[in-house]
Amino acid sequence: MIRYIYERFLIRGCVDIPSHICIMLSEDEVRRAPQKIIQVINWSRECGLKSLIFHIDTDLPDSLISEITELRDLFGPVRVTLYSPGGKSLLHDGSQLPDIIIAVGMSGREEIVRSVREIAEKGIAPDDIDGKMLESHLTFQYEPDFVIKTGNNHLIDFMIWQSVYSELFFTDVNWQTFRKIDFFRALRDYQLRKRRFGR
Repeated sequence: MIRYIYERFLIRGCVDIPSHICIMLSEDEVRRAPQKIIQVINWSRECGLKSLIFHIDTDLPDSLISEITELRDLFGPVRVTLYSPGGKSLLHDGSQLPDIIIAVGMSGREEIVRSVREIAEKGIAPDDIDGKMLESHLTFQYEPDFVIKTGNNHLIDFMIWQSVYSELFFTDVNWQTFRKIDFFRALRDYQLRKRRFGR
């Protein structure tokens, strides 16, 4: 009962929430608690988030994709898109926010290299290449406002171009034990920050 009251207090206090959140996870974390993804999606719906991306770091994406696909019937009314080195697929169709992306085994460095190759293949002159052009060739077209890393681990190589001005939040709480309270504490921490966007 006390925890419920505290959760409501935290939710009411989150008035300036980020629009786009990226949660970075390891393969091991997801295998230990795959259904935590469903919980976080539900929490995100409750606070009115626009988009949520889960990045899962793994060298063996295929078996992990099979495990995530088994959650398909639990995603609820949201749209869930899966990205992997093998391509993009729609895991679940829905019309309500947040828009969910699950990226398995994707590399930020490889994404940039691929973008540069695509530009080079078009024969564009070097002087005509700028940041906007590079961004238009990236797989992920939005910049997360907030990046959450659970388990007190180092950041993963993902969205390194898009997240350069993101606010970062590290928690020593493991993904397995990550609670609604922890999620809303992170959002409260975000709204207390003054974003500088590199200035």
